[in-house]
Amino acid sequence: MAMYPIEKHGDAVYELIGDPQTPKEHAEFLSRVLGRKIIYEKIAQEQSYKTMIKTGMPHLFAFNGIQLSGMLLNLPTTPGISILLGRQPQTMEQWVEENKNVF
Repeated sequence: MAMYPIEKHGDAVYELIGDPQTPKEHAEFLSRVLGRKIIYEKIAQEQSYKTMIKTGMPHLFAFNGIQLSGMLLNLPTTPGISILLGRQPQTMEQWVEENKNVF
């Protein structure tokens, strides 16, 4: 793959979303690839917030993290990823398969 000068991007900010999946789908392919059962358990937002605060996370990080997590589940794949990469992006499952030795 030819390398392009990074300078062409300047101060650009790109919204890049690829392979959107639910946490349950993540658990399913992680189980399959890693050969062990991974279970996703949904936790109430209030409980997630309390847990984050207990571990020392600042209020705004915890609050905004919970707000964003709900929004991320419904985002479509952005077509610009393949333009910037010069190829189709990997799926999360493909990446886990290639890197399963670190799990």
